[in-house]
Order: sequence, then structure tokens, then C-alpha cells
Amino acid sequence: MHKGNIPVRLVKDGFSFEASHRLVNYKGPCEKWHGHSYKMEVAVEGVPNPDDGLIVDFKALKDVVNEVIIQHVDHANLNNVMPRVFSLQGNTTCENMIVAFWWALDHEISERFDGVKLASIKLWETEHSHAELTREMVYHAG
Repeated sequence: MHKGNIPVRLVKDGFSFEASHRLVNYKGPCEKWHGHSYKMEVAVEGVPNPDDGLIVDFKALKDVVNEVIIQHVDHANLNNVMPRVFSLQGNTTCENMIVAFWWALDHEISERFDGVKLASIKLWETEHSHAELTREMVYHAG
């Protein structure tokens, strides 16, 4: 028996950007200008449309992430871009950036795709180090 009201999580990875930054008021190697090859994964949740079986087309999700985030940060100086484009106050750490990306994407996804919500974002600063943010963490933070 098929039930059409079961939510599904859709995950799109493969987002990447090259960017430079430095950490202010930090003692260590990252206080100097340096760069990273960032990777990002975005997940959304929703109930598939009964007509086409989709929550959102993968290409449409990719286009939104590229428009809202990637085009602004790729080959950019994050110390300049993050405060100006994403209203980030503070250091351009992976932790601060993922929160800023959340607020930008959460609004756009809910505006553009009916019944679809941002579920999670993962942001890799290096091959072995990443931050993760989920909807539950954002809206049920104590």
C-alpha cells in the first residue's frame, strides 16, 4: 500500500569553492592569510509531489545554492564577502560561516519550493574537517 505523505530527505553534494581568509584575534597559523578548498552538502526535506514524485529537482536545488552562496564566495576574500553579503559578524570560521549560509538558504528554499525545508548543511574546510548544522539544531537550540 502506497502512502503519499511520507517526507523524504534529498541530499545534494558536490558544491565547492576556493576562498581565502584570516582569523582575527587568534593566535596560531590561521591568523595569517591562507586559503581553503571548501566543500558543501545541502539536504532538504519535503513530501514528494504526487504528480511528478519530486520534492525538488536536483538541478533547481543546485541552482539555488550556487546563486545564494557559491557565486559570492568562490575565489573570494571571505573577510570581505561574509560581512557584506551574509551579515557575518566575527571570524570567518567554518562554524560562523555555516550559520550564515543557513539563514541565507533557509529563506530562499522555503520561498522558492512549496512545502520544502532546509534540513541540514555540511561545510568542509579541509578534507578531514567539517561543520554540520541541522534544522533541529537551529530551531530547537536551548
